[in-house]
Amino acid sequence: MRREAGDTRAIAAAVKCLGLLALARGDYERGARTLREGVAAYRATRDKQGIANCLEGLAGIALARAELPEAARLLGAVGSLLDLVGGRVQWRGRYERAGACPSRTSSMPGLRATR
Repeated sequence: MRREAGDTRAIAAAVKCLGLLALARGDYERGARTLREGVAAYRATRDKQGIANCLEGLAGIALARAELPEAARLLGAVGSLLDLVGGRVQWRGRYERAGACPSRTSSMPGLRATR
């Protein structure tokens, strides 16, 4: 219904939520695909906060896949976008609950969780 009405911001928010849900369920392929769609939708509306939220989800997927350089790159982009809008990164709790936090991933030597 929203797609038919052309409500791009609502579509972007729904797509972002679907991507984060896929991440929480451990479906990283679907989550990545959906979150990239969310980034594109938020770009169309020039919503930096929304773009940052989607990129943050993609960073969580990269963490879960032990793709640390990609996760760092994405979180750097998130930080830069959030600096522009006055936000902050909230990744740890969300991805720890989803099992994608480095503190729960033994295959990532050299990483320690901070509390």
